[in-house]
Amino acid sequence: MAPSIFFSVLAFSSAVLSAPLASRSESWPVPSMKAHFMGRDTGIPGNDWSGHEFNSTLDFSVSFPSGAVACSGNWTYTHVPTTPFACAAEGVQFYLSPTSAGTFTETAFTLSVTKTETDANGTQKQLVGSHDVVGNSAGQPNSYLTCIGGPPYDGIRCDITGWASTAGSLTLVAV
Repeated sequence: MAPSIFFSVLAFSSAVLSAPLASRSESWPVPSMKAHFMGRDTGIPGNDWSGHEFNSTLDFSVSFPSGAVACSGNWTYTHVPTTPFACAAEGVQFYLSPTSAGTFTETAFTLSVTKTETDANGTQKQLVGSHDVVGNSAGQPNSYLTCIGGPPYDGIRCDITGWASTAGSLTLVAV
């Protein structure tokens, strides 16, 4: 190879290798998650929730490289929304959708977190991380929630740790 061609190829290769990648991924751990909803049973004979109804809630934190952000949503029991909820940081939101198996309840959903960033040039970039989350399916890879019934009219409370939770942390891989 002639020296001038070699240096041209070398210069081109260096430029390509040092250029930033068009896309990157980030890992976003979800160290805490709690859900609370009415459930089918009130804990009182007759199972009548009249006068004791409350909204279902989902509260979690997601850890970004820049720090943790709290997220929270609430909705009418059994009417799990697909519209986005804003989190406690600008440009961060989450939404719920059916699992890859098609299930969509308070204890079976796909959690998607979206983070929108603006670079120094004013260009916006959006990263999205999603993961199926189900409850009380011990031994299943996506069973992150352990859910138990509380006292009468307290409903069902779920936590990311417990006997039915998958060992290890829930981590969203965002691209």
